[in-house]
Amino acid sequence: MSKFYQRLVRFSTGRTLLTLFILSFLFNIVIMPGVQWRMDLRSGGVEPLDLGFYYTAQEALERVEAFGETRLFYAVVQLTADLLYPLVYGFFLSVLLVTLYRRGFSVTSRVQMVAFLPLLSMVFDYLENFSIVYLLLTYPAQSPLVHPAQSQLAATYAGFFTMLKWFTLFLTLIAVLVGFIAFLIQGLRRR
Repeated sequence: MSKFYQRLVRFSTGRTLLTLFILSFLFNIVIMPGVQWRMDLRSGGVEPLDLGFYYTAQEALERVEAFGETRLFYAVVQLTADLLYPLVYGFFLSVLLVTLYRRGFSVTSRVQMVAFLPLLSMVFDYLENFSIVYLLLTYPAQSPLVHPAQSQLAATYAGFFTMLKWFTLFLTLIAVLVGFIAFLIQGLRRR
């Protein structure tokens, strides 16, 4: 197994799992809904790009335009709360997977590598965030420093990274379900 995986295993204590669970809970129940409420209030209900599963470059640019003066607020959210949130959910889900899979499967099995899926989601989330921030801060692309083709490319990348983020998160949730079932089966076998 890789050195990074071994570090992840050492990091995966009960205390770490509980701490990350509480932080995830706070982000999902308090912080992100509060940010979304403020964004809806300021933008008139325009849905943030990162909440959709996929969008074309044209749809992204139209939505960025629709945000109006809320663009700067959205960029600040992407560079603050949405920088911390992927870190929290990524490591929470990774630690959860390490915990479930080390108890449900052989610790030498390659299936243990499933713990990297949420970290991959986290990377895609960051790439998505940076693409969105680029779009928000360079709109409208009429500056001599920003060519419209660059905005089109950033919008394409943003949609692609958003789709990959949600796809890997979906696979992560399936992995958690499989890990939980394996954990329960191993628990029943021990009795």
